Amino acid sequence: MTDEEITRFTDSLQEKLGEENSAVIADDLGELITINANTQKSLAEKDKEIARLAAVNEKLVISNGNLLKRVPVEHKSVPVERQQSVEEKPISFGDIFDKNGNFIK
Repeated sequence: MTDEEITRFTDSLQEKLGEENSAVIADDLGELITINANTQKSLAEKDKEIARLAAVNEKLVISNGNLLKRVPVEHKSVPVERQQSVEEKPISFGDIFDKNGNFIK
């Protein structure tokens, strides 16, 4: 609520309750007004922080984009000839183990 809305609300309560009864709840109303003021201040600070972070984020996105433009992207693939040569040569257990079951170096 804005300060004007709070003032209207408290004035309306005072009119409805009268002078004597409004004095009974005056402390509670004062506390509500203080809490509202603190909340409004906190929201304003958070709005400023959000705006600052959005600006920083925008700068970082631009910087990262510029860095990515500088880094060359290379796609290294295995030549087709090498892929075919690997596929043509199957490996058997005889090629890997000797007659005693030990690995061949």
